[in-house]
Amino acid sequence: MQSLGARSHRELGKWVWVRGGRLQHVESRLCLDARGAGVSGARSAEAGARPCRSATDPHQLWLVDYSQANNYTLPGQ
Repeated sequence: MQSLGARSHRELGKWVWVRGGRLQHVESRLCLDARGAGVSGARSAEAGARPCRSATDPHQLWLVDYSQANNYTLPGQ
């Protein structure tokens, strides 16, 4: 994931995986959101940082299969 509009590489921002499946931007506390996903006729959704909603909002739930939570191992290894 790349944060666009950042002034330098160090300012790209850090995202953390929040228990339950959300990705949250550390500085802004916004969550990664895929509004438009699953809409009839939509071919793709544009992900963006938006206020965090319900912990069960499917537009803000992400599967992270390579993280500290699984000791940085890929599935099947």
